[in-house]
Amino acid sequence: MFKKLLASLVLLCMCIAPSFALASAADPSASSELDLVRNAVTNFYESINNKDSELYLQSIANPEEPANQYNAVNLSNEDLIINFDIIDIEKVNDSKYTVNVAKTQNGVEYPLTPYDVILQDGQWRFDPSNIVFYDKKDLYADHINENVNVVSENENYAVSKTETNPIDYNEAFASVNTLSVFTTLGSLSYNFGNMSTDIYFSGTITVKTTPTNANNPSDDFVAVEVYNVASSGGAYLTGKTASATGSATTTFSGYYGYYKVSAYLYNYGGAGTFTINY
Repeated sequence: MFKKLLASLVLLCMCIAPSFALASAADPSASSELDLVRNAVTNFYESINNKDSELYLQSIANPEEPANQYNAVNLSNEDLIINFDIIDIEKVNDSKYTVNVAKTQNGVEYPLTPYDVILQDGQWRFDPSNIVFYDKKDLYADHINENVNVVSENENYAVSKTETNPIDYNEAFASVNTLSVFTTLGSLSYNFGNMSTDIYFSGTITVKTTPTNANNPSDDFVAVEVYNVASSGGAYLTGKTASATGSATTTFSGYYGYYKVSAYLYNYGGAGTFTINY
């Protein structure tokens, strides 16, 4: 009787075991992919917080691009502390997930942001290149919803997302006679009222404005504007204000790609210069 019972138990285990094996083979596989996607986001933010250039390039999409190479080398120059939470993850297709991230950067809360994580060369990588943040405190806050596709917002920022890059810059390079019209990694200065050449924004750009002869400095301000280069002359994108009474530095962050910059005294005019560091 005991032998029959033992044999029955062994047979039952043999029948059940394959089912468990199949279930455990399926679930970990899906769980593993989600873990890899989650790790790509986590590693990206940890690389910035820890100034880890190697981890940055391991986690970001298109690490070979000059802008990402530059950012990796200059992480130590960025005074950033980012706290973040992954709220949810949605699979778009076999090579892309959308990951909604809530974050604070240096204590400032950002809206829930739908970043992409994409599969490149067999590795899941974080891709922030199609996300742009618009500061609601700048001069042009009233025009944000009129001019951009806002996917999320709070009292501090509005978030825009493009599904594809608006310009194929490889084609842009091929279409011009000289590469000098595109500038990367350096510093350029202009007089007020002029438009800059096309400049590659690698995530963050600073503009130093120096009014030298404001017509009414106590009742004026400097407008610092960024333009998209997609259309002739540049389509207005966003802007901020700076002091008309002395030098000031304005920062734009969350921008990747080629843009133009201009600065001028807004109400009463006057002379001055602006310097773009990128």
